[in-house]
Amino acid sequence: MPVTEMILAVATITALIVGLIAVLRLVQTLITHKTIRRLVEVDPTHIDSVLAQITTRQETVGDDRIGMILIAIGLAVLGASFTAGDTGGWTDYGIGASLFPLLTGAALCLRQFIVARTRRRASEQ
Repeated sequence: MPVTEMILAVATITALIVGLIAVLRLVQTLITHKTIRRLVEVDPTHIDSVLAQITTRQETVGDDRIGMILIAIGLAVLGASFTAGDTGGWTDYGIGASLFPLLTGAALCLRQFIVARTRRRASEQ
């Protein structure tokens, strides 16, 4: 399999996986909204406690896990490019490709760190 076809196959599979994740998150949001609507129709007095539970659950899901996964993927691609040796220069593309998940993961981890530090400072005041 030529390198260009392999890169195209990996990009296509990655796009399909990202699309599937987006659809699953959309379905989760739709289910949550439907549950809230039913609760408002049945018993609107308990809506405050349910909304508090939903928002606290969403706050626990952070970007740190996604950031760490992206950093791991970037390091894996970088390591694979370095261990492949000199194979005609296509390893340079792997090194360049590893920068995207590395930088994106680092940005997500940095954002999570800044948000946590801001929350600590706000709770101290």
